[in-house]
Amino acid sequence: MFEQIVCKFQLVYRVAVTGLFSVVAIVVVAVFCFHSRYHRVVFVGIIADVFSIIMYALHLAIWTRKSVEYMHFWLSFDVLCNGICWTVYALLEFNIFILVASGVGAIYGAIQLCLLLLPWRQRRTE
Repeated sequence: MFEQIVCKFQLVYRVAVTGLFSVVAIVVVAVFCFHSRYHRVVFVGIIADVFSIIMYALHLAIWTRKSVEYMHFWLSFDVLCNGICWTVYALLEFNIFILVASGVGAIYGAIQLCLLLLPWRQRRTE
């Protein structure tokens, strides 16, 4: 029992340290490699877009089990609403980085809801 707690603590510690070093590395690269504000914004914006899209796409990783048993409706609905809200905000402010990530997130949310409806529709036709 105690060994499991220690292993989980070590895993959380490693993830936290890795995240901290990643942020420091991004800041160092942005400050020392890019000398104009525009290039720094583009560099950090692209990295933020990549990780935001990965975050939205991870919810679809459950679908590899070919079962929606572990896919929750409210989580999928929240992903869709979050993507739509941020897409509207990005369109109003015309921020291309937010627009790309949240637009892809809205599409992934819609895909998740469609995947959740497939088994329900199949059961209904049987």
